[in-house]
Amino acid sequence: MSKVTRRYFVGCMILSLSRPMVVHAGAFDTPRLGIVISRTSADERWGVTQMSAHGWAAVANLAGIPYDCLFVEDLGSGESLARYDLLIFGQCAYVDEAAYQKLITNLQGYLAGGGNVLIDGPLATSDEQARDRDHSALDVLLGIDYGGFKGNSEYRIKIVDNLHYITRPFEANAFATQHLVNGLNILQFKNGGEALLVSSNERQSFPFLSCLTSPKNRIVLVSDFSTWAGAPSFFRNAQPQVFYANQLFNIMIRTVQWAVYGGIETPFPAPQVSNANLTAIIRLDADGSNNLDAQIKTINYLVDLAQKTGVVPVYAWVSSGATKAGWQDLAPLGKKIEDLGGEIGTHSKYHRIDKNMNAERWKEELGGSIKEIEFNMSDYDCPIGKVEWFINPGNTIQMKDYEEIAKRFSFYMTHGFEQDMPLGYGNLTWYTGPHKNLAVLENIPSPDYQWFYDPTWSYTTAQITAYEEAIFDHLYSNIGRGVIFNEMWHDYSITTQPQSKKDRVVNESNIAFYDAMQAKFATSKIYCPTPEDLGHKLRAMKQWDYSWQSSADRVEIKLNLSGVLLDTIPHFIGGMGIRIENTRAQIQKVR
Repeated sequence: MSKVTRRYFVGCMILSLSRPMVVHAGAFDTPRLGIVISRTSADERWGVTQMSAHGWAAVANLAGIPYDCLFVEDLGSGESLARYDLLIFGQCAYVDEAAYQKLITNLQGYLAGGGNVLIDGPLATSDEQARDRDHSALDVLLGIDYGGFKGNSEYRIKIVDNLHYITRPFEANAFATQHLVNGLNILQFKNGGEALLVSSNERQSFPFLSCLTSPKNRIVLVSDFSTWAGAPSFFRNAQPQVFYANQLFNIMIRTVQWAVYGGIETPFPAPQVSNANLTAIIRLDADGSNNLDAQIKTINYLVDLAQKTGVVPVYAWVSSGATKAGWQDLAPLGKKIEDLGGEIGTHSKYHRIDKNMNAERWKEELGGSIKEIEFNMSDYDCPIGKVEWFINPGNTIQMKDYEEIAKRFSFYMTHGFEQDMPLGYGNLTWYTGPHKNLAVLENIPSPDYQWFYDPTWSYTTAQITAYEEAIFDHLYSNIGRGVIFNEMWHDYSITTQPQSKKDRVVNESNIAFYDAMQAKFATSKIYCPTPEDLGHKLRAMKQWDYSWQSSADRVEIKLNLSGVLLDTIPHFIGGMGIRIENTRAQIQKVR
C-alpha cells in the first residue's frame, strides 16, 4: 500500500429532509472517541480484553464516530485528551500502579475540561500483581460505587426507563437480551445518576447501564457489556439454544451518541461503512488446501455465488497444502476468484500458529506462505501481486501478536468470540507498532465448523439454516447501519467432507445451508465490497474527521480526509452511507 503523497479534503454534503422537524439548530465539530484498554489487563485476561476492544470498535463504527485505539498506560494529560469527546474504558480492571496514579491526574484534567467517560467493567481495581488496590480516589473522581459480582444464568438485561435518549426507541420493562451465562460486575453511581437498564431475575435487580449528567460531563457505567457472561449474544450453543434478537448493540450505539452529543434534539449525521443495511463478504478458510477436488468444487461454488449475488470471498490457502495439491491446477482457480473481485489470501504455511510462536516461526508461517503463494501463482501465469489478506488459522491469535500480522498484511479476519461478543471489526491499531492501517474483522456469526463438525455442537442442516437465516435477518433488519456479515466458511464443509465418528448429528449434506445464505445475499439489498474496498472503508471510518450542522429541514456534513494515512483511502469512500439520526424524516435530496 502506498504512503501518503498528498492530502485530501472532501467538501460538504447537504441532505434535505422530507419535512421540517427541527426547532433548534445543532452543530458539532470533529467528534472522536478514544477506546481505551489496559496492557496489564490483557496480560491477566487477554480474552476479555480483546473481545472488549473489538466489540467497542464495532459500536464506534455502527455509531458512525471516528475513534482512536488507546492504552490506559499511555494516556496523556487532560490537554492531550481534549481531542476526545468520549473515552471508553473497556474492561480495564488490571492497571499497574504507575499508570493508576497517572490516570487519576489525567482524568481530573480531562473531566475539568468537559470530557465524557464510559466505563465498561471495573476500572483499575487491581494492580499488576493482580492484588486488590485502594481505588477510592478514582472512584470518588468518577462517582463509582461497586456493587460486587451479582447474578447468574437466571438473569437477563431489562429496560426500566425509556424516557432517556438512549432507551427512547424501546419499550419500558422489555427485555433486551436472553438469559446471561454468568453474573456481572455491578457498577453504579454512589450519588445521583439513573439506571436505564438492569440485570434482573424478576425478583432482584442490579444496575446494568447507568448514566449521570453533571454541569461539565456525561458519565456512563456499564456492568460488563464485554465478558464471558455474553450479554450481547445472538446465539449460544447452550440450553435453551435459541436465537435471540438481542438489542444491546443498538442500545450501546445510542449510548455512545448520547455520551458525545448529550440530550440532543436535532437530527445529526452518522456515517456508515456502506450505504446499505448490511455489508457482506465471504471468509473462506481452505483447511483442505491439499485436497484438489475440494478446491475445485469449493472455488467453482463461490464463483457461481459471486456471479449471482455480487458477494466475493477472501479465499485463504494453507500454502504447503496447496503445493501438495498442485499449483498448475490451483493457480487458474485462484485467478477466477481474483477476476471477480475476491482475493487470494493465506491461512498460514502449515496451519500451526499457537501460543509458543517466536520471530522465526512467524516468519515461516506468514512470510513463507506469502512467498509460496505469490511465487506459484505467478509461475503458472496467474500473477496476483502482493498477498495482503490473512485469515487466522486454529485458535484465536492474541492482540499482543498483531504487529506480526500488521507488518505483513492490510486485512485480517479472526474469530473466537462469536457467542459472547458477536460483532467486532474496525481499523484496529492496538499492538500493531508503527503499522496503523490493519483492518480487522471478527467472524460474524458462528463458523460452519462449529455448526457442522464441532463434537460439542449437534444440529441438523435444517436447524443450522434456520438459525443462520434468523441471525442474518436480525443483522439486516434490526441493527442495519452497514453492519458486516463475514461468516467463516470452510472448503471441507461446503463439500461435506466426512467426519470421524462423533457423538453428534452428522449431516449427509451441508450444501442447503450455503444455498440458503446465497438466497439471502441475492434477495436482500446489501453492499458487496471487494476486500480492498472494505478495508479502505474501515480505515476511513476511523481516520477521517467530519463536522456537521443541522437546521430547519436540512443537515450539512463536511468530511475531512486530510489526516488519513493512505492516499488511496479517498478513492474508496464511494458506496459509504450517511444515516440521519434523531428524526423520522426521510432524506429527499443530497447535494
